[in-house]
Amino acid sequence: MFRFGYAIMTTIALTACEGESASPQPPAPVEDEHPATAPVVAPSPGMQAPRPQAYEPAAESTVSGVVASVRVVDQRGLLVELTVGDETLEVHLGPSWYAEEIGLAPKVGERFEVTGSRSDGVMLARRVVRGAESWTLRDAAGRPAWSGRGRA
Repeated sequence: MFRFGYAIMTTIALTACEGESASPQPPAPVEDEHPATAPVVAPSPGMQAPRPQAYEPAAESTVSGVVASVRVVDQRGLLVELTVGDETLEVHLGPSWYAEEIGLAPKVGERFEVTGSRSDGVMLARRVVRGAESWTLRDAAGRPAWSGRGRA
């Protein structure tokens, strides 16, 4: 998980004494106690906090395995554990509301083929195939099919 720190200037101290003009004081340097985790960013009006791009199209691979478990982590995540040979791989399919909307309802014991990108020990699915059915969850650049839809 990424940690973003923000240097927020709430007030520029203006010192005014009788007969002297007010002058802004430069802000004190901001020190991050974890300098390697993220840069310090001072947001400008209208700027959103930067979000890391987790999907790496260049690192895409395809695996085939059997669904060992299915979990819903709030409405933001439908996760399946896929047994691939000796390995158990956690696969993020997307928001549960979107999976329901497109008819993707994995069940334990089903065989899935998943094309996606691994990030932080989780495979982010771009395409899922179950028998003759297939679902494209992200475009070739990794942008989610559900993004910009006004939900999660």
